[in-house]
Amino acid sequence: NHEGENDFYQAINPPNNLCYYATQWRKLYYPNPSPNAFYSGNTTVEPFGIGNPENYYAWTWGDALFVVLDVYRDQCDTSAKPQGWNWSLGDPQYFWLKNTLESITATHKFVFAHHIRGQGRGGITNAYLYEWGGHQNAAGNVTFPAHRPNWPKPIHQLFVDNGVNIFFQGHDHLFAHEVMNNVVYQEVPMAADSTYEIGMLANAGAYTADTIGGSGHVRVQVDPSCIRVDFVRAYLPADTLSGLHHNREIGFSYSLGNCLPTQTEKVENPLVAGVFPQPANDILFVQYPVTQNEEITYVLTDINGKEVLRTAPSKQMFATPVDVSSLTPGFYLLRVNGENFSQTKKVLISH
Repeated sequence: NHEGENDFYQAINPPNNLCYYATQWRKLYYPNPSPNAFYSGNTTVEPFGIGNPENYYAWTWGDALFVVLDVYRDQCDTSAKPQGWNWSLGDPQYFWLKNTLESITATHKFVFAHHIRGQGRGGITNAYLYEWGGHQNAAGNVTFPAHRPNWPKPIHQLFVDNGVNIFFQGHDHLFAHEVMNNVVYQEVPMAADSTYEIGMLANAGAYTADTIGGSGHVRVQVDPSCIRVDFVRAYLPADTLSGLHHNREIGFSYSLGNCLPTQTEKVENPLVAGVFPQPANDILFVQYPVTQNEEITYVLTDINGKEVLRTAPSKQMFATPVDVSSLTPGFYLLRVNGENFSQTKKVLISH
């Protein structure tokens, strides 16, 4: 914890508790690097047969530094889940992170963790708070010195001062790209979501920019002067039969540094569909600017990804009326599918 004492050793009845069990099973099935000539990391040797916990580590490859954090294990005890300032990287990991970022002069720096502070949803709205950003609340009250008196600065400020390019996190199961003080906060998509929209439905509201549903992965290409990031989509075979989508299509791209243009840089269609009213009763209106030669379809699916309605937009009307009177009240997803893009809007139907 932030006082420097390791709660891990104070766990009740060691080693017969969840903390020890979890570490032992993780090391058995998901071994991580231990500190050596190539990797730096947690050098602690713990009792009861655990040895090195392998829970945070870093390495350099070419011009890039990669840092992996553990946002959970410092809280490993049998108490209720900590909140706010009580959740911490802990002194040892914080000062290891600080030293790693300050001492390694790599051109590019990337940091990875399961989730900012290990709790909550979202990216930069979470990074703004507590030991990560130093603020007590969204009103901007800075209480960092009182809560972390022996830490020189919040974690996000470490990133800013030491040139961290991208922080990667998971947890929320969608693609989301945000920027705070020139640090990219990148939520990575769920790789195997057959509905394509679980993360969007549950967590998109916690992000402030560039939220995109869909299954797939993030590809990062690095050279000495450029970082290029692509959201590479994945589709079930049945969802590629129409020709509208194919595996490995690019859903979103961005670059950092001096990058030459590339044909792989396709971005989500900038036009946004309007859907009203919300909630809809018997008729849902979909507004999308369609040209005479543009092939567009509107596809309505339930939250499990099952298609319940498909129609084409009217090219003569301001908005296309869609009859939803026969559908069960609840949340649905409306996809606007074009030749080279797809957009999704959440729809609420209430009769």
